[in-house]
Amino acid sequence: MRRALLPLAVFLLAGCGGTLGAQEHRQRPAEGRTLSADGISVALPAGWSGRILLGDSGRPVLHAASFPLPAGDDDSGEIAKESMGRELYLNVRDLGPGDSQVAFPITFSASDFGAPPPGPGSMCCRITEASNEVAVSGELYRITAISGGQDPPGDALLEQANGVLMSLFLSPYVPDPIPPLPPDTKRIEGYGITMRLPSGWDGAVTRGKLEASTAGLRLRLRENGGTDAPYATARLPIRLSTAEFVGTPRGTDPKIVASTGRSFVDQGRNFVLDVEADSLPPSEELVTQANQALANLDVKPGDFYPGTVEPATFAPADGWYAGDGGRTNVRPDGQQTWTWASTVPYRDEAGQFPPRKTLENLPPDAIVIGVMLFGPDKNSSRKAQPPFRIAQADREYPWEGQVEDFPLYGIAGRVPGQQYNVDVFVLFGRNHPTDAQVAAADAELERLKLPDWSASD
Repeated sequence: MRRALLPLAVFLLAGCGGTLGAQEHRQRPAEGRTLSADGISVALPAGWSGRILLGDSGRPVLHAASFPLPAGDDDSGEIAKESMGRELYLNVRDLGPGDSQVAFPITFSASDFGAPPPGPGSMCCRITEASNEVAVSGELYRITAISGGQDPPGDALLEQANGVLMSLFLSPYVPDPIPPLPPDTKRIEGYGITMRLPSGWDGAVTRGKLEASTAGLRLRLRENGGTDAPYATARLPIRLSTAEFVGTPRGTDPKIVASTGRSFVDQGRNFVLDVEADSLPPSEELVTQANQALANLDVKPGDFYPGTVEPATFAPADGWYAGDGGRTNVRPDGQQTWTWASTVPYRDEAGQFPPRKTLENLPPDAIVIGVMLFGPDKNSSRKAQPPFRIAQADREYPWEGQVEDFPLYGIAGRVPGQQYNVDVFVLFGRNHPTDAQVAAADAELERLKLPDWSASD
């Protein structure tokens, strides 16, 4: 209600028929960091971030940028593009066996940048793009440079990006074998998810979540329900590399120094994997252990969260319109329902906040009430005790998405005896409601009946 994965500028080189030996002359930026994994090596200047990982294609992808990269992104860097501002993002993708007439290495000039080609994600951001494809040892790579804004990159950023490209080393990806785990290692399972853990690891599977960890590294796997799958950035089995971890942004837990992430669909089920490390980069040993655990991740098909939950309801009353969005399916990551009551016809869809159509030309004496239930939420400490009254509400003015000069009266918290939260909003047709309006809203809130979701917890 009142709450509710890409920015990067890209440059890279392309070329055809280049040999590995021909790449040795490339310059290495000073005071930077060298990344190497999955057949790709690159040197980054100070202030740049980078990731090398296996993408949704199962082939290597390099993300490099003049700004901090997100810990999870798709193969083309859509999340980075959305947040890059006026910076530069480079993307190198292994497309599989192929050939090209472009010589490797190459660099980009300002005149190479133009509007991105039509396709998914091309309209997400104000960017210009330069791209080419190069073959190395029979493998085809697409190298793309993206500049934030509608103009080509400035000389300084372009020079840095070309320096990165001149350091680029490419060779066909050959996966290293993952050491097998002994058959008697610890096994965690639940909700159709199973994982075996290396020695020294511990973990558990709970509703919608698997957690496994050892000193210095933690895996968190969250399952999303519904039909809106997260964009896929990986496929099982997932393999991590030390070169894909990036520093965590300010404001996050200071104990989490580095992280990486993936989203994937397996057996028709949608998952997001977060990996947190206590150092950047984490040790090869810890990443190998994480890969051992991930190689033993097994997901079964089926509905392991059966059933539905009911919305709140308002008892009928003269002068009031009331309705709801109906019952909703139980989901691994929780579920929510929507209910409304108003003294004027309610014109918005369930879940729409603020209900702008209903609030258009709202008479001064009108009242609009919305109730969202969401959960389970076992960590909420704030309580919301029915029957609700306006005197319990927090008055917000102004508020995000405000319509006209209507203040927002909100009541939120955990419902006693339930593991779901309630979020109630009340809007009046005037900035300061009359005593009669407050009394009418209190009377309608007293007619609110909250359902029992305990069977779904």
